[in-house]
This record gives sequence, C-alpha cells and structure tokens, in this order.
Amino acid sequence: MGVEQIVDSFVAKMGKRVRAAPTLKGFELTAWVMPFAMLGLGLFVVTWVVVKMSRTSRTAPAAVEVQAVDPRVDKELREFEEES
Repeated sequence: MGVEQIVDSFVAKMGKRVRAAPTLKGFELTAWVMPFAMLGLGLFVVTWVVVKMSRTSRTAPAAVEVQAVDPRVDKELREFEEES
C-alpha cells in the first residue's frame, strides 16, 4: 500500500479536512493563490498612493506671499512698528 493510497483512504473516511494543506487542484488552488494575489494588490495600491501623494506635493507652490486684504491694514501695521 503506497502513501497516496493511505492518504486517499483517510480522505475518503474523514473528508478533505484530514489534509494539512489544500491540494493544488481545482477550487482549492485559490487557497494557495489568493494570499499572494492580495499581497501584490496591496503593494500596488500602497505604491500608487505614495506616488500620487509625492506628485501633488511637488506641484504645490513653494511659498505664497501673504498680502493684506485692505491697504489700511498695512498702514496700521507700519505705524505700529514705528511706535514700538
């Protein structure tokens, strides 16, 4: 009696749960493939987000000069600085 026959007899008596790992046939192949596919998809999404974030930060203006809304504010600030 070979190893395959012994394994087949256990599977016939107790079901597929008796195996420590899923087989590489049919639908059970997804148990092997899906973790790697999800890992690859996750790495792709993280890379995409990082690239998008780095591109938007490079296109942002380096410095924006703040101007007073009202010229009277500038006048008041200059007067205040002269007094102090």
